Amino acid sequence: MSRLLFDSHHHLWGRSETPRTGILGERYLDRDFGWEDFVAATHQCEVDGTCLVEATGEPDEVALAEATSADDPRLCAMVAFVLVERPGLEEVLRGLVRHPIVRGVRRSTQNEQDPEFILRPAFVTGARLVGSAGLLLELCVRYQQIAVVPRFARACPETVIVVQHLGKPDVSVAPDLEWLRAIDELGACPNVRLKVSPVVHTARDPRFTLEAQRPFIQHAVTSLGWDRVLFGSNWPVATAVTTYEGWVGIVAGSLPDTSSAELDALFHSNAHRLYRRG
Repeated sequence: MSRLLFDSHHHLWGRSETPRTGILGERYLDRDFGWEDFVAATHQCEVDGTCLVEATGEPDEVALAEATSADDPRLCAMVAFVLVERPGLEEVLRGLVRHPIVRGVRRSTQNEQDPEFILRPAFVTGARLVGSAGLLLELCVRYQQIAVVPRFARACPETVIVVQHLGKPDVSVAPDLEWLRAIDELGACPNVRLKVSPVVHTARDPRFTLEAQRPFIQHAVTSLGWDRVLFGSNWPVATAVTTYEGWVGIVAGSLPDTSSAELDALFHSNAHRLYRRG
C-alpha cells in the first residue's frame, strides 16, 4: 500500500577535502550525495516533504537547502549546524531566522566525552535562546548520554527538543534498561519529539531486521505517543544497514495493530506540522 511520507531526517552533501570523523569518515559515504540521488533512492516511496539535516557543519548547507528547495519544493525545511554553548549565539540565531527554510538547529554531542555535557550551564542557556528565537533544537546523542536528556528537557521547557535516531541506542542487542527508562522519562516531557530514524554507528553494523528493530520502535511510540514521533530515514548514512523502502517497511511492520490515522501521524502529519510546511 502506498504511504505518504514526510522524511524528517536526511542529508545531502558534496565531497569535501576536510577530513570527517565518526560515521561520516566511512568510505561508503565518501562521495557526493545530491538531491537527484535522494530522489532515486526514494522512487518507490511517496515522499511529499523532507527536512534536510546538517551533516558536515559547513556554512553552505543552508544555501544548498535553499537552492534545492527552489528546484523541488518537497525539500521544505532545514536544520542547521550551531554550537549552542558558544558565545555569540544570539547573533548566529538572528542570521539563521532570516532564512525561512531554517526551522531549527542541530548540535551533535556524540564526540563529547562528558556524558552530562548537555547539562552544562552554557549549553542550557543556549538551548533556551534557541527556543526564544522560535527554532527547534535537535540533539544527536550517543547512547551513553541519553540518560540525562530528560533532565535537560525539563531545564528548557519552552524549547522544543527533537531527539534524533531514537537516542542512538545499541540496536544490535535488546534494548537495555537505561535506554528504556530514558525514553519513558522523555514521554513525560511535553516539549520533546523523537525521530524514529535508523541508528548507525559504523559501516560494519549488522543489516537491519524487523525482529531486531521492533522493540525499539514499539517502545518509542508507546512512551512518546503518536503525536510526538517522527519518521526519518537518516539517508544516506542508513544505506549501510537498510534501504529506504526497507526502513519504511520495518517501521510499519513493527506497529501492526495500528490505525491509519496513527500511522499517518508517525509517517507524515507530525513532521509536516512541526516543520511548518505550508
